[in-house]
Amino acid sequence: MKNHAKTTDKKRSAGFTLIELIITISIAAILMSMAVPSYKNMIDSNRLSTGTNEFISALILARSEALKRSQNVRVCTSADSTNCSAAETDFGKGWVVFVDCDDDGVVGTAVDCDGDAATPVVTELIKARSSLSNVQIKAGTASFFEYNFSGRSAGTVTFNVQKKVGGTVEGPVKDIVVSRSGRIRTQ
Repeated sequence: MKNHAKTTDKKRSAGFTLIELIITISIAAILMSMAVPSYKNMIDSNRLSTGTNEFISALILARSEALKRSQNVRVCTSADSTNCSAAETDFGKGWVVFVDCDDDGVVGTAVDCDGDAATPVVTELIKARSSLSNVQIKAGTASFFEYNFSGRSAGTVTFNVQKKVGGTVEGPVKDIVVSRSGRIRTQ
């Protein structure tokens, strides 16, 4: 009899009761409801940082190409990743980096960049980027930014980077500041 009682106790102690299971699931649900909003904020913050870093790398590329080629290099807004969009001021919708030796803002035109009047050269597209997810990058009403042949900009320019949800802009602002000398910093 004693052996039979021990066997029954072992079977009874294995597993969870229904009440224990309900309490465990309830605690897990409460913890998840607290974690999901902070996880969403982390994702939004990472998207903002990624967009900022990608745009900074495009500006750095433009400056280094301007210095290397001794020609003007322009970064402009682009909806199709091939041409500038003069009407668009949000770099978050896409941009192109290209050599713009004739200052017309048009990618792919045949111009005499080197001044020898021999063979016209097609302005070269260096890099293109399609739109960023939920990120807006604006510098007032400017649709382009340009480094001259010496790697300098026309003046100090501040690009505002913000989170965009639907049609509204919200959240914290990161600023990308390009000084007249061409140096870039964020704040």
